[in-house]
Amino acid sequence: MKRWILLLFTLCFSISASAQTMSVQVKKSVLKDAPSFLAKNVTTLSYGDQVTQIKQQGDWIQIDTTLKKGWLHASALTDRKVILRSGSQRASTTVSSNEVMLAGKGFNAQVESKYRQKNPQMRFDLVDKMERYPTSSEAERTFAQRGKLKL
Repeated sequence: MKRWILLLFTLCFSISASAQTMSVQVKKSVLKDAPSFLAKNVTTLSYGDQVTQIKQQGDWIQIDTTLKKGWLHASALTDRKVILRSGSQRASTTVSSNEVMLAGKGFNAQVESKYRQKNPQMRFDLVDKMERYPTSSEAERTFAQRGKLKL
């Protein structure tokens, strides 16, 4: 009997030890029901939210928020504990959603400037116009399905 209790304790400990606590490192991130940007939205998480990693599949991490489970892209998470607080000086804590998105992809003003220099024939005004066009997650999924895009 003692062996079974010891075995059960060891199993429970190893399962809980493998679960990793992570923090959301972007302003807002949408939890998905599958490991794809086009998957159905479950909920929105904010900068500093603590989550528990369940498993990883490629660049996607399945997480548990204690209220919901779903998938986040690894670029939205860090294994460090994120705490939002101001220092001794008054600091700005706001950034645009474009800055957050581009930073998550490693894209910033300097990278864009170099890309524009290397590709002067490109119509960046059309890209900017497309980015301002609002779409819903449902419309994006429909577009992907109709276009037979692989997720």
